[in-house]
Amino acid sequence: ITAGEFARAESLLRSFLDSSTNQASRGNALVNLVRSLLRQRRFDEAAEVGEEAYSTMPDEFLAGYNLAVALAWLGNRERFEEIATHIRRLHCDGWMRDVVETDSENLAAKIGYSPSEFVTAFVPNTN
Repeated sequence: ITAGEFARAESLLRSFLDSSTNQASRGNALVNLVRSLLRQRRFDEAAEVGEEAYSTMPDEFLAGYNLAVALAWLGNRERFEEIATHIRRLHCDGWMRDVVETDSENLAAKIGYSPSEFVTAFVPNTN
């Protein structure tokens, strides 16, 4: 994924998921698969796989956040808010805030938020 070969990463991750039974490994692979699908702008698939990743690892920031990103691209505000509320309760900060702030300009309007509202949906305002 980090090399920008998203289709190749998707193929490798799907092959791994077909053969893996270890839940922790599967959860991480699902999170990365969602990221790969997002980078390919395949938001319906990303949301579908994201739901599986989130149900496997509900308290993992990236599992929830990647799902929320897919939902935002699809304009599914109701489910987006459910996921964002859960993530907010995890008390995310630091690098997690940076990730959310980076995405806020592109995604906020898709669900009727301002960029600052998008950020605070996930991370409490600490000012």
